[in-house]
Amino acid sequence: MTAICDAFAHGANNVANATGPFEIILAVYIDGEVRMKGSLWKLGYLTLALGGFGIVAGLSLYGHKIVTAISVKISKITPSRGFSIEIGAALVMITGTMLGVPLSSTHCQVGATSGIALLEGLGGLNTRMVLKIMAGWAVTTAICGVSCALLFAQGVYAPFVFDTEE
Repeated sequence: MTAICDAFAHGANNVANATGPFEIILAVYIDGEVRMKGSLWKLGYLTLALGGFGIVAGLSLYGHKIVTAISVKISKITPSRGFSIEIGAALVMITGTMLGVPLSSTHCQVGATSGIALLEGLGGLNTRMVLKIMAGWAVTTAICGVSCALLFAQGVYAPFVFDTEE
């Protein structure tokens, strides 16, 4: 049951996080403008379906590595701990989604797992693994920021020809 709640939270939150920017780009490309906040473009539901398919494919192909890192390498997980972790993370993600706050499901899961592990004291938490995960978050944010800035700069500062004939 908790896995269903967590899957619902992932779908509600992560698909929107992944497809939101694409939806805006598509709306500007087709209509030439971004319409009112909250309006879904003509292919909005198709975009969400494609995003959902992408999340399912990614989880199927590579998700086992993240599941292993969170469920085995951070702390010892028992059924009662797993229940608490899943429900806690799902409730936070669903609440954030209802409030319109984009959240990272991985951050929620790692935070919940770390919180449960800390109930045993620092000995119950693999701090080295948690620090490695946090370093990965920081590096990922930096790489994404630089990559986006470079791609944006390429579009803005690319050479172009003025049409001088009127």
